[in-house]
Amino acid sequence: MGMALTPCTVPMAGKPTFELAEDEMEVGIGIHGEPGRERMELKTADEITEMLALSIIEDPEYRRTVREFDEEKGEWVDVELVDPPFRPGDRVLAFVNSMGGTPDIELPIIYRKLHEICEKKGLVIVRRLIGRYITSLEMQGCSITLLRMDDEMIDLWDAPVKTPGLRWGGIAADSYPCPSPGISGGGRGIGGEENACHNTRPSDLSAPDGGGD
Repeated sequence: MGMALTPCTVPMAGKPTFELAEDEMEVGIGIHGEPGRERMELKTADEITEMLALSIIEDPEYRRTVREFDEEKGEWVDVELVDPPFRPGDRVLAFVNSMGGTPDIELPIIYRKLHEICEKKGLVIVRRLIGRYITSLEMQGCSITLLRMDDEMIDLWDAPVKTPGLRWGGIAADSYPCPSPGISGGGRGIGGEENACHNTRPSDLSAPDGGGD
C-alpha cells in the first residue's frame, strides 16, 4: 500500500499526473504515477504508517480463480487461489519503499512505527528491506509491503544476489558501485539529509530492530 505527498511527471506527458495541495496526500497511488483511491488531509508519519500497515494486516481472506493448463489432463482448468489473512505468529518480510523523491534517511521513521505495529499484531519480522527500490520518478511518498515468509522463502531470500539494486551473499560491499543516488528529498519531506547508498546483506535485514555492521 502506497501514499504520495506529490505527484510525478511522466516525460511523455510533460505535466504532473495529478494535483495535490500542500496540505493534502494521496493514498493508494499506482506505481506508474496514477492517482490513489483516496485523498485526505496530510497526517503525521506515525498516522500514515498505521493507516498503510493496518490496511494490509487487517485485510480479510482474498480468493480468486485463475486458469492453469493441466498437463495430465491436457486441458485448461479453473484453480481457486486463497490468500489467507495475517495471523499472530506469522513471519514476514517488511519492505518500506521510497516512491522516489523521499530520501532514504526518512524511511526508518516509517519502519520504526511499522515494527511497533507488527509486534502488537503478533507478526514477526524476519527480514526487512528499506530504501528506494520501486519508484515513480520524482514522486515524494512511500509504500509498505508485508510478505508472509516460510523457511523455503527465507532461504531463497538469503541466496546470493549480485545486481545493481540488490547485492549480498559473500559479495564485498565495495565490489559494486552504489545504485543511482536518486532525487534529493527537498520540499515536503519528513526527515533530513539524504543517504542514497545501500550495500545491504541479509545480516542487515534479519533482525527486527537495529541494523547490521
